[in-house]
Amino acid sequence: MGSERIVNDPEGESVTDLLPIAPDELSVQADPTGYMEVMLHRAKGWLQEARNIDDVRDAKAIAVGYVAVIKEKELAFDAQLAATEIVRRCERRVGELVRQGQDRGEIRGKGQRITPPLGADPLTNQIYSKPGPYDFAHPSEWNGNEAGIVQMTDDVPREQFDAAIEEAKAEGNLSRANVVRKVKGEAKPAARSEWHHKKRHLDANRIVERLAMELDAATVGLDLIDPSQLDADRKPEWVESIRQSIGTIQKEIRKW
Repeated sequence: MGSERIVNDPEGESVTDLLPIAPDELSVQADPTGYMEVMLHRAKGWLQEARNIDDVRDAKAIAVGYVAVIKEKELAFDAQLAATEIVRRCERRVGELVRQGQDRGEIRGKGQRITPPLGADPLTNQIYSKPGPYDFAHPSEWNGNEAGIVQMTDDVPREQFDAAIEEAKAEGNLSRANVVRKVKGEAKPAARSEWHHKKRHLDANRIVERLAMELDAATVGLDLIDPSQLDADRKPEWVESIRQSIGTIQKEIRKW
């Protein structure tokens, strides 16, 4: 199953299902690396010409889904890297389009307040008539811990970003934080000691990165759910389970 949406590529050829909403798992499993390399190649060209932020966000969410499928089925790591690269490139394109929208006055700039009111800022509850950056990316994604979309976009030429991607890919780590480190020219973090690895074999960064990606994918489309269609008998169980999970996550991240 794929999306019915058709996107025009830079050369005018219609590209249906650039990134299928429901990945063709048989194709991915048959040749995961080759399949994702094709998807990455197509995504690079499409993203350069993309002008609609929502389309880019959709593509990012779909790519996150690819990463989850590849990890779950323990397919080729190179395929996972290709899917993750699509995610990073989508994030940067969102940043570019937000900045362009700000330059045109269509998107609210930092500290800008405009009336009449249209909506509320998710962090401050201040009322604005134009969308702001946080309407297109969560604050933690936009500028989280100085390793967000802003740091991959502002004053970063495409060639510099591409070089950072290649360097991070060579390390097998295309997390946003590592890509930002490469953009800034920072050294790779020191490896953990042999004693540490013997005492604890968990990869904390991988665990958190996977959690963040899976939450991102899981929340796509929540606003489209019609509560009246939910199973009335199971809904209380689901709500309580979700609340407990959110509580656990919030408790743990406060320690960070």
